[in-house]
Amino acid sequence: MYQKENTSIYKYLLRQVYKVYISLILLLNYFLRKKSKKKTSIFFGGAYSGNKGGTLVKVKRLKNVYTEDKFNFNVLYLLSNSIYYFYFFLKLFKNKIPIIHNQNGVFYPAWYNGNYKIMNKLMSDQLKLADYVFYQSKFCKYSSDKFLHKRKNKFEILYNACDLNIFRPRLNKKINKKKIKILMTGSYRSYLYPGLLAAIKSVCELKNGNNVELSIAGTIEISLKKRILKIIKKNNLEKNIFFLGSYNQTLAPKIYRSHDIYYFFVHNAPCPNALIEAIASGLPVVYLNSGSCKEIVEKGGIAIKSKTSWQKYHSINHKSISSAFKRIISNYSYYHKEARKSAIKKHDFKNWIYRHDVIFKKYKLELFSTINK
Repeated sequence: MYQKENTSIYKYLLRQVYKVYISLILLLNYFLRKKSKKKTSIFFGGAYSGNKGGTLVKVKRLKNVYTEDKFNFNVLYLLSNSIYYFYFFLKLFKNKIPIIHNQNGVFYPAWYNGNYKIMNKLMSDQLKLADYVFYQSKFCKYSSDKFLHKRKNKFEILYNACDLNIFRPRLNKKINKKKIKILMTGSYRSYLYPGLLAAIKSVCELKNGNNVELSIAGTIEISLKKRILKIIKKNNLEKNIFFLGSYNQTLAPKIYRSHDIYYFFVHNAPCPNALIEAIASGLPVVYLNSGSCKEIVEKGGIAIKSKTSWQKYHSINHKSISSAFKRIISNYSYYHKEARKSAIKKHDFKNWIYRHDVIFKKYKLELFSTINK
């Protein structure tokens, strides 16, 4: 999920310098690359990799499998939310090497307070130029068709994935009803306040009949945290709600396995890795029926009604959350099994890599045959 922009002049200038650097790499490869290289060698267009979630993790997982070669690549793998080059230089490679585009979310007024049309234009240009597109969910395809460009062929829906041997259910799959532990994870910005507020209100209501704890893991804006802490104090929830702080992919599996239920209340989420990691860990989910969530969770949780809106985010009914929580607790084994089943069905990392392999080889072969006719 993108965050609202509040870019300083310093950060803007750094981005422009980086854009020039990546564009120069493309230009050098256009003139100097060796065309006979057979092994798949990828350039990710300057996209960053890391260990703390989202696009960073996705790129890192790809780099663990495929060699990135900035100066002699034969596949351009580009991400919709990591455009760090001038379009002119990208166009040079059309019909020279395969251009694969990974489409995530789009820009829209409800959360982006800049010129969302200009930002979408950058993604749209790349999307149109690509030889093949991976849409991260059906919702990603829907939103892309609406805001970017309606692509009619050479694409597929390929959900984000994780290693199911690492993100797996705990050995003791039963729930301890004497203390039920709820988990929320993510990178929290001010626009995610409605989801946090609804979750806290739910805990406030549930604690009267249950011993419940809510853990909030991940980074959170200082101003948002202060706002949330005031609500926690006002409702005497200091012993029920905890901030776990930032975490990485090494700690993530342990965090998921130490909890019982997962809350996810993000509007228009394209295909969140955190949600996939949660169901892979066997956590039943109470989630907002918005974005791709229903596609991902399927029968592994209960959805809270939500209106799809691009102009503003609607408030979330905390009573519906509490009701869903109780339904899951009353039939925990079923939702636990279904959550894991959903992850196995569509989010296995092995299949994710297999589909990349198939497309890389297919378009390398097709382009080679066309050039040598």
